[in-house]
Amino acid sequence: MKAGIIGVKYDDELYPTYKLIKELIEKSGNKVDFTYFETSAEEDYKDLEGTHKRNQSLLKTNDFIIAETTNYGSGIGYLIAQALNEKKPVLALYNPEKGEKPSAIIKESANKSRLLHFSEYTDSTLEGVIKTFLSDLKKVMDTKFILIISPEIERYLEWVSDERRMHKAQVVRQAVEETIEKDKEYQEYLKGEYGEA
Repeated sequence: MKAGIIGVKYDDELYPTYKLIKELIEKSGNKVDFTYFETSAEEDYKDLEGTHKRNQSLLKTNDFIIAETTNYGSGIGYLIAQALNEKKPVLALYNPEKGEKPSAIIKESANKSRLLHFSEYTDSTLEGVIKTFLSDLKKVMDTKFILIISPEIERYLEWVSDERRMHKAQVVRQAVEETIEKDKEYQEYLKGEYGEA
């Protein structure tokens, strides 16, 4: 998997943290896109169109985003929202030793989203926070799956997407999720394999 890292660019105190996040993700066997930090905030402002293109590329080419939000700005919030809109998991990090208070919007939104995770950390706990997120990430990452269906199923999916304003994939995913919940044998397997269900 590949992670994009974002955070405010005007806070030199946090730059070593960004580099540590990069090292910890690479240490876990994942790739890291650190291009967000290749330009300064001043350079970004001088080339808004280029900045927008770079940011959109960052969101599209990475599997998940790590957002350091200790000193957040509207730009970071916007990129988090864009990542979530792209169905990309996001870990929003906040260090209470370096920031005044976390973003209430980000913190509360994480309680209502399966893709947005909020974690407080210190320099000594950062590695554990990232390991936990990467472990949890495997449970929420979507996988592409090509399905050959009958014309009858296609008609139904067309109808339901028009009538109920749902994506076809949502309908199929919902049906599979309902089957998973009802499958007692699979639930027993999960209990034995992962201690859950």
